[in-house]
Amino acid sequence: MKKIVFILVGIAISCLFTSKIVNAQDIHFSQFYASPMSLNPSQTGFFDGNWRFTNNYRTQWSAIGIPYKTISAGFDKPFKLTKDSDIGLGVFFVNDKSGSSMLTVNKLFLSANYMRKIDQIHQIGVGLQVGYIVKSFSLDGLTVPSQYN
Repeated sequence: MKKIVFILVGIAISCLFTSKIVNAQDIHFSQFYASPMSLNPSQTGFFDGNWRFTNNYRTQWSAIGIPYKTISAGFDKPFKLTKDSDIGLGVFFVNDKSGSSMLTVNKLFLSANYMRKIDQIHQIGVGLQVGYIVKSFSLDGLTVPSQYN
């Protein structure tokens, strides 16, 4: 058990020191608790039940023309390893279309979580999420100041 904890801590530390500094705006939902895998990969498989399917749809700013639309779907399932430990595996998909440029962002994430009971009440979990992101846009719906005299 100590070997597994040592390996997980080593992986976490190496991820912290090898990542780039990135500034970005993530897709967010007002009912954030209904999208657990978009919040934190350690929420994967962390529930009472056999499996979980989540789906969210959000549209905003329809008064300004073309609204922003976001759709997400996720599926995760816990698996029992031993009496005191579980793993959770899941997949999460997001499609986001923004404004007149039709900026489209498609994200596909695979999530994993390792959970260990500390005592009767407390648990600890470590999550990992890897993903593939595709972005595209169209210049057809945009206007620029040089078009007008």
